[in-house]
Amino acid sequence: LKAQSVEASVYLGAALLATNQVDAATRELDAALGRAEKLGLHIEQARAQFLLGNASAHSGRSQEAVSHYRQTVAILESISKEDGATRVLERADLKDIYRDAAKSYQGRT
Repeated sequence: LKAQSVEASVYLGAALLATNQVDAATRELDAALGRAEKLGLHIEQARAQFLLGNASAHSGRSQEAVSHYRQTVAILESISKEDGATRVLERADLKDIYRDAAKSYQGRT
């Protein structure tokens, strides 16, 4: 149930962000990220980092956004190197996140 709770928090953060409630989304996603890290839920960590990057970008905090996007890419690449997970970046839900995160920070410092 803890994993589902983290997943639900990430979805809530996404919904809050989609309705321009950026501060509430950031709080929810920060909390979800902390719980995902504690539980070792790497995919939820990547999703939360990506959404935090979007929230930061929306708020004009581009350096912070780049940091979140880099973390997203690093987490997903780390997952893809695990045994039996070589095709994880081909999953429809993760492929778009990976592509968009990588594209969002290319050429930026």
